[in-house]
Amino acid sequence: MQEPWPDVRCLSVFLENDLDGDGLTDALIESGGCSSYVQPTYFFVAGTMGARFAAQKVETGLGFTVETWRGRQTAVLESNNEGVNQDRPESVTRRFVFERGRAVMVDEQRAVEVVALANLRSEEFDYSKPDQEKVLRFDLDGDGKKDVLAGTLWSRWGRIFWHVRFADGRVSGGGTSGCKRLGVLAEKTMGYRDLVCDFDIRIQWDGRRYAPRVQK
Repeated sequence: MQEPWPDVRCLSVFLENDLDGDGLTDALIESGGCSSYVQPTYFFVAGTMGARFAAQKVETGLGFTVETWRGRQTAVLESNNEGVNQDRPESVTRRFVFERGRAVMVDEQRAVEVVALANLRSEEFDYSKPDQEKVLRFDLDGDGKKDVLAGTLWSRWGRIFWHVRFADGRVSGGGTSGCKRLGVLAEKTMGYRDLVCDFDIRIQWDGRRYAPRVQK
């Protein structure tokens, strides 16, 4: 069945090849990817023996990568629910193979949150109160006194701008571009509780402030 294009603007050919092995040229088409704020939709357009092509909507997402998997050419698509919302974050990776003129999903992996002792989430904020501050109280530096993780809602993306106010008066900035979920972890660095942003972005004490862990 021929599926309608959702957005005829900014169409581009992402990949052109014989993807399903039938000797005919197929293509992955990107539709509506002209804005960095909107995730494009991808179509698999299969070559046929006739003059027409069969277009199949595959998925909306951040973009495909093409990989050889188990001896077959596959397309891997990452997608998320980023946008003007306060929903809990979702991140999904799907793998497609091509069979008889169709794209078939053969694997799906969903990101899982690192377990935290306590969390501050964007869903807790009132969207109509952009200056509202929410706090999470937890002893982060092990001095027996509760410190404050304070956040305000970044309404454009439903994320939290945050900072730490220690019980002794010190303040540490957030050091990230905003989180949907800010959690306190059991692990410590230099005697300070590690924090986590979203699923698994580790934030650690560097001796002066909290900052994202540098990947080695």
